[in-house]
Amino acid sequence: MQQLLPPSRPFKLCRSSRQTLGYVFNPLFYSYSMFSTPASSTNISNLTLDILQLILDRLDSYSLAQLSTSCRLFHSLVRRELSFEAARWYQRHHARSARNDSISVFPMSGHDDEEYESDYVDNPLETPLILPPPVYHQSCMTRIGDRLYMPFMTMEPVCFIYDIPRGSWQRHPLQAYPGYTPFVTPVVAMGHRIYMFGGRQVVTATLSNNVIVLDTETWALQPIELMRGPVPRPRHDHTLDILKNRYLVVFGGVCSSSPGENDLHLFDTHTNTWTEPKLQGQIPPVRFGHASTVLYNDLYIFGGCQLQPHGNMVHDMLYRLDMETWTWYKYDHPEAYEYRRDGGARSMPGHPPRDRFYCTMQSIGSHKLVIFGGQTVRQDGDDNNILHAHSLRSIDVFNIRRNHWSAIPTTSSDGEHNAYPQDLTCFPLSSQQQDGHKLLWGFIQPHQSNIR
Repeated sequence: MQQLLPPSRPFKLCRSSRQTLGYVFNPLFYSYSMFSTPASSTNISNLTLDILQLILDRLDSYSLAQLSTSCRLFHSLVRRELSFEAARWYQRHHARSARNDSISVFPMSGHDDEEYESDYVDNPLETPLILPPPVYHQSCMTRIGDRLYMPFMTMEPVCFIYDIPRGSWQRHPLQAYPGYTPFVTPVVAMGHRIYMFGGRQVVTATLSNNVIVLDTETWALQPIELMRGPVPRPRHDHTLDILKNRYLVVFGGVCSSSPGENDLHLFDTHTNTWTEPKLQGQIPPVRFGHASTVLYNDLYIFGGCQLQPHGNMVHDMLYRLDMETWTWYKYDHPEAYEYRRDGGARSMPGHPPRDRFYCTMQSIGSHKLVIFGGQTVRQDGDDNNILHAHSLRSIDVFNIRRNHWSAIPTTSSDGEHNAYPQDLTCFPLSSQQQDGHKLLWGFIQPHQSNIR
């Protein structure tokens, strides 16, 4: 039998757990006994963790929530099934092991007193950094091999490089092309090339629809001059993702004199051709500043903001685009889903995240999305709109397999989880479940916060 949890071992259950399982799992126990020898016992106290995991897989989220209240053991197992066992912010030591199936989030400052081996050969043009680089966009980093790259498009462009095994930062100067001007835009990587699309020029705030390529072997920036197909309108605050290690996926953003966009464009990096697929289903409203990630052949979109005449609308819904059929699907809040299905209002287990934009979203493992940070708009005592930053005291996890939201409180040893960041970025460092899931994060803390 496939090992789903740590090595199988019998365990004893408290009385309430046996009663709960006996009520919920009775048909499953009968099926289990059909595969047992006549002399074997089907007493639940003798079930191993992997057998119990198979049983938990057959339960819906509502039954799992009831089971989690029976004892600490089931509370831990259910929490691991729906989201993660724990989430902790670390100030340093990104190579520190975490608990099984937990999330550890490490700062961009790396570590300072441990040495790690790396296959990378030092480059004399790369300058070591004592302090981490500033964060300017929620999608400003991308990964190639065991290094993270952050192109910094200033007057003299450079690329900040994070060596994951060493936990250290360097920077490398870039060769600019004729007519180059500083700009801000999301980045993605394919092979040894880093792609950037669109964005906003820093000095003039002019929007762009250029595709810029950074070759990490020559460190040269080069725009793609000859492009075929319908080129998207100039925009910024859009998302940029990769499909099948070939296509750039551009969604949303804000163009000149628009409240936001909800169009989707594909750029074939092999032929330099733009296409605009015909979409169907529950297409998301226009937005910018949203978060996105690609898992398998699905594009997930969460949050974002939409400009309106009398104030901005901040979104709080999750959408999925099947990029095989080009069909959009909307994940309603649990209460709305139950209302439509049963014809009455009944709450379903789950804690969906609140509305936000400029947050970060990452896919963890095979079926979980993690969202944290971001900003929204609230009203003060005089009904004036003010910017509200979400704290890092909790993260939101969406279980794709169960369509279930979970809110996990975070912990830290130095109070970093109490921060209210303005600009936040995050990128996975490790996905090995036996050592926990590791993320690298960085943010800019506002000088004054109006959050209580």
